[in-house]
Amino acid sequence: MFRIRYWLFIVVMCIAGTSVTAQNTASLTDSQIAHILYTAWQVDIAAANLALKNSSNNDVKAFANTILRDYTTANNTALSSLAKLDITPQDNAISQSLAGAGAEHAQDLSKLSGGAFDKAYAQNERAFHVFVTGVLEVTLIPSIKSSQVKSLLQSGLALFEQHNKDAAQLVSQLK
Repeated sequence: MFRIRYWLFIVVMCIAGTSVTAQNTASLTDSQIAHILYTAWQVDIAAANLALKNSSNNDVKAFANTILRDYTTANNTALSSLAKLDITPQDNAISQSLAGAGAEHAQDLSKLSGGAFDKAYAQNERAFHVFVTGVLEVTLIPSIKSSQVKSLLQSGLALFEQHNKDAAQLVSQLK
């Protein structure tokens, strides 16, 4: 059952990515795009907290701690920078879809334990980072109008790329 739910989550994430691509990105404001990044970080922070609660694997916990530290810091920095620019991240359908999919997947993950949890968490992290990296790189960053906001998203992209590599390594360790 979890495998079906896991792949359903991936499909939902891909549909969300398609929605980002299909939507006229010129209609997305910088504040809406900033909220999408903020939401992606929040989804992964929640998953990291779940991993810290449910895993006893030191590698999984180290990865989750890194996610928690990096994305909490990035969100705080981004929100502070956006406030100085008088930009408030604006909730939108894409960020809501992302948050909903993340919450549903976290609920499924919370039903697992031990090695099954660790593998599912690592696989999800890998898929999530591939998805977000692609959407940032191909769709969102090119749509930003403000150079300061673009810089924030490029910093976010660099974090997602690094964590994508770390997640791939974690997946291979847990096979």
